[in-house]
Amino acid sequence: IVIAAGVLRFHSSRCARSPMNLRNKYCNHRALFYLPFGTMEQWIFTQSFATLISVMAVLVPLMACSSVGLAYATLLVKQNTWKVSGVATYSSMALGTGILSGLLGIGGGLIFSPFFLLMGQRPAVAVATSSTCVLVTSSSAALQYLFTDRVVMSLALLYGAVNLVSSYVGTRLVHWLQDHIGTSKALISGIVAFGVLLSTMLTMMKLWSTLETILGSVDPAAPLPTVAPVATVTPVATVAPVAPVAPVAPEASALSVSFLVMKENFMQGFSIWASIALR
Repeated sequence: IVIAAGVLRFHSSRCARSPMNLRNKYCNHRALFYLPFGTMEQWIFTQSFATLISVMAVLVPLMACSSVGLAYATLLVKQNTWKVSGVATYSSMALGTGILSGLLGIGGGLIFSPFFLLMGQRPAVAVATSSTCVLVTSSSAALQYLFTDRVVMSLALLYGAVNLVSSYVGTRLVHWLQDHIGTSKALISGIVAFGVLLSTMLTMMKLWSTLETILGSVDPAAPLPTVAPVATVTPVATVAPVAPVAPVAPEASALSVSFLVMKENFMQGFSIWASIALR
């Protein structure tokens, strides 16, 4: 429901904003295969359902997920498996994590794992539960991005293969440390903190090289460009065609990515510090 509603909302909005020459392509996207040809275009431009589709695409998944969560929480309380306070705590954490993930772009695992450690879970249980929770949200977001043509499949396959191997190695390492050394939660958090520190250092190196490239391309001794006088507008003027928007420079794009990675690393470091300091 969440995936279908997200894809429908995106393509309906794109169809409503599409120019006339691209309307047939945007309003009949292959992701909307379950709709007859021309249905979306008729809904948007003939029956004016654009606003209704956008609102319902948000309300229906929200009500469905809230109903499932409320029903399951009520079942746990009735079976005396959980207390009301525990259900409220974990539900509030999940709600806050979803909001932060949507607003700031941080991963849910950065909050889930430290929270489970603070609630007294073993490191292996905390990592496994966090990975399971993130699997649901990540799969939903990934499929929505895929059906809205926002995924570069070559990069996704490359990084996915590397992450698959790395996740297996990390999981085996956690189990080996727990079985052979009897390690505490602080050591697991320390290993994660080392990874965050290493990622931050690599990001700083990339950021520094990007800043050098941007600043090096600017000549401080170069004179400022002169501004041409404004021409007098004639009564009947021909409208010039709009110039195409210049693409974003690779240096600026890399700088934005570096700042996003630094923000991610900061949130990771803060979560690890909280899990250690508040234990």
